[in-house]
Amino acid sequence: METKYSKTIVILISLSMTSFADSDSDAKTIYYTSENDGVGNYEYRFETSNGISRQENGIVENAGQPNAYLRVAGSYFYPGTRWENRRSTLRS
Repeated sequence: METKYSKTIVILISLSMTSFADSDSDAKTIYYTSENDGVGNYEYRFETSNGISRQENGIVENAGQPNAYLRVAGSYFYPGTRWENRRSTLRS
């Protein structure tokens, strides 16, 4: 059953989705840095005008040894609605 309230909700959702899409398509990179030493160690970070950010670094452990490996750590953030920001941290 459709009521005048259900039409209002659909319109409000459509308007809010349009404003998110516009801000994402117009987003600019406001900060970026990237370093790599050429042997596997690296670090980078960026942030955009719509609030998305990511940072990550990798360090070669036991360099020059048969058991060498790359240790990676970082995180990212994506803003959502007032209730749904997404933040994640990684380590490997």
